[in-house]
Amino acid sequence: MGNGLSKIYNSYLFRAMVFFQYHRMCSKWGIEIPRVENIDTGLYIEHHGGVVVSSQTKIGKNVNLSQGVIIGISGKGDRRGVPVIGNNVYTAPGAKVLGKITIGNNVSIDS
Repeated sequence: MGNGLSKIYNSYLFRAMVFFQYHRMCSKWGIEIPRVENIDTGLYIEHHGGVVVSSQTKIGKNVNLSQGVIIGISGKGDRRGVPVIGNNVYTAPGAKVLGKITIGNNVSIDS
């Protein structure tokens, strides 16, 4: 990154704009996916509303999230962690995927 771009990214105005856009997305569409997400290509959100994804979750290619899906951290001690979701996974409306688990490829998760 050039010196000019790093000044822009570190500026107060730029950070404020990113913060505003993120909260606008959360309040308007009900989608909360942090920008530090580990998401591969092809993420598809079927319907807006109530989609929450932890910032530590790893999501594979061509994953389909429906409304009301929560993917997040859970557990205690060594069992504490976030899900790792494989490729070509469909999550039905209202599905909750919590904790240190691995979802394989070509899977459908029902609520």
